[in-house]
Amino acid sequence: MRWHFVFSSSVIGVVLSACSANSTMNPDPYFLAERQAGRHQYESATKIWETLSRDGDCDATWQLGLVQAMGYGTPQDITKAMKLWLSAADRGQPRAQIGLADIYFRNPNTWIVCSNECGGMPADPVLAYRWYLIAERDAIFNADKEYLSRAIPHARETLTAEQQHEAEEAAARWVPTPAACKPRRVM
Repeated sequence: MRWHFVFSSSVIGVVLSACSANSTMNPDPYFLAERQAGRHQYESATKIWETLSRDGDCDATWQLGLVQAMGYGTPQDITKAMKLWLSAADRGQPRAQIGLADIYFRNPNTWIVCSNECGGMPADPVLAYRWYLIAERDAIFNADKEYLSRAIPHARETLTAEQQHEAEEAAARWVPTPAACKPRRVM
């Protein structure tokens, strides 16, 4: 079974722009991995992100999920991507939260579009809306905030008033678990 993802060129630009602009002099290995990924050196980038992820780096965990979701240097595996994104999202990584929301929402206008039922992962618009709301609270980048300002109303309009309330209550009670990581201000 194959998955098809569409990743907006604006998202790729945001992710890869840091490769050239911010990582040249940055000693953080995360940025070295971004630079390598920008050069399609996914194997070496993945090794760095795996090490960082094992040490609790939620940005690296998000990137590993992206590698799996997009099939960068590896076969696409939505199950692995979702596990990685859930780990990062649970600790407060906004792009992982957006990735989860996009996959659960299943809307062709999202940054990440999953087809073929995402390998058995059911659509869940209530969960999608909840993750969008959490991401809105955690988002630090203008591109993410702008995206969420468009995605949230679309997700909301697919729900009943009861479903909206359920998702909003769950988002309001949500706290990072096990502990909040600190997403990088420059990515």
